[in-house]
Amino acid sequence: MKKTFMIAALLLTFGACATTKTNSYPQLTRANVQKECSPVNFWNVPVLGYPVVVVRFNNCLKVKDLLILTSLDDGFTKEIRDSSRKLLMNHYLNYLNDTDSDRSWSTKELKEDKEEELTTLFYLLESQAKNK
Repeated sequence: MKKTFMIAALLLTFGACATTKTNSYPQLTRANVQKECSPVNFWNVPVLGYPVVVVRFNNCLKVKDLLILTSLDDGFTKEIRDSSRKLLMNHYLNYLNDTDSDRSWSTKELKEDKEEELTTLFYLLESQAKNK
């Protein structure tokens, strides 16, 4: 009986640890970005009627090169929302790679923030010199 109780306690402990997510970027919120940062690029892009805002910032809230995608959650399935945001992020990377012949661009997701009926994804834009 004690053995079963110990195993159950360990499973609960490890399960709780696995689902706890730390926020490494607490300063990254839509409100803070709007207040403290100036956009370098700004696009309001509807993907077949699904509105997404794509904004890029330099040196914003301790992030050297920040890309933000904000979209509505209401009225669309999770699959449509996720696919549309991923499409636009990849489209933006393609744009950067096409227009910058010296560098190769990628992203690292920093944070996802759900507030009211909006989801905002925060990405670090990274680049490295292309091999020639």
